[in-house]
Amino acid sequence: MVAEAAGVPLAHAPYGAVSARMARRPKHYRLQLTGEPDNPDQRIAEDVSLLASQSISLLLSFINNVAKFSAFVGVLWGLSGVQTFALGGRTFTVYGYLVWVALAYSALSTLAAHFVGRKL
Repeated sequence: MVAEAAGVPLAHAPYGAVSARMARRPKHYRLQLTGEPDNPDQRIAEDVSLLASQSISLLLSFINNVAKFSAFVGVLWGLSGVQTFALGGRTFTVYGYLVWVALAYSALSTLAAHFVGRKL
């Protein structure tokens, strides 16, 4: 740098030397133009705040979905009762058959959607 080469400390350098240094490293200037927070502490604090709020939202959504699934399985289990059928000379008894039918339907639909949309 001009000021440091002349033996003048940068704090006492003329304005042109400081602006020349900033022109070589334009990150500070770009940060001012984008409107983002200019200090790293503020950016880290915002990131931590977003992480906490999104984690809590994800946890609440998970709890809500587990409760819905439990209620759905409970209702289906109560409605379905017992189903007995013969296959290959053997008799099978299935308790809560509607639950198993719904799970099989869900698994097959997921697999079909995966194979259809895999190329996308």
